[in-house]
Amino acid sequence: MEAVNAGKNYRVTVQVDELLAFAQKWPAHNFDLDAEYVFEFDANNGDLVDVEKYVDGKFAVPEETEDGPEHVALSEDACAFGARELGLTSVLEIRFGESTGPRL
Repeated sequence: MEAVNAGKNYRVTVQVDELLAFAQKWPAHNFDLDAEYVFEFDANNGDLVDVEKYVDGKFAVPEETEDGPEHVALSEDACAFGARELGLTSVLEIRFGESTGPRL
């Protein structure tokens, strides 16, 4: 995965090889295994803002079937990865209960 800070949002790209590995956990998935997915999240709280799909580097419209629990799980993994990679402590605390501050 690759995370990029985009100001108020951050973007995480899930590459094809990572998608293939993730899809093995979801045997009945609806992923397009030739695609890369780009998730965009709010940098303050981790809310999903947008999802884009690319096949061979070109934008592709996601199918209606590409919206199941496996997609939610992949987006959550991408959200956490990006927040950790970019040091977005508010997202880690709000979405994942991870505190980076001192423990009392």
